[in-house]
Amino acid sequence: MRPGELASTPRRRFHAEVALYTALAVFLVLGGVIYGVWSGEAAGTVLLTLVGVFAGIVAGYLAFQDRLERTRALASSEDTEVEEDDQYLPHASIWPFEMGVGMATSFAGVVLGWAILVPGVLILAHSIVGWIGQSRRRG
Repeated sequence: MRPGELASTPRRRFHAEVALYTALAVFLVLGGVIYGVWSGEAAGTVLLTLVGVFAGIVAGYLAFQDRLERTRALASSEDTEVEEDDQYLPHASIWPFEMGVGMATSFAGVVLGWAILVPGVLILAHSIVGWIGQSRRRG
């Protein structure tokens, strides 16, 4: 155990979550393909497959965070002095709300047409740029 490390701190933080979301992603994508072949329905096939893709994105993010934590742990074990982590907690922000509105409008636009899809994508892009800008300024 390294200095400053709690006895209850696991070595791999997201191992179980990565495995769970990876299995969920594979199950949903395969289920979507099988559903599409058997039923011939496009809407259910696309929805099952997209939910599987989103689960895969979560699995990839958690795997990336796990690798980042292991890299930080190795780097901190090489240092002799114990440093506190500089944890960044974001301030109250309107960007997550705007992103939700942009995503909802974009998804509605997929069903209802270009007149709703284009503004939804623009709102979504604006919120992403704003949120990234706020995160980089951290203040």
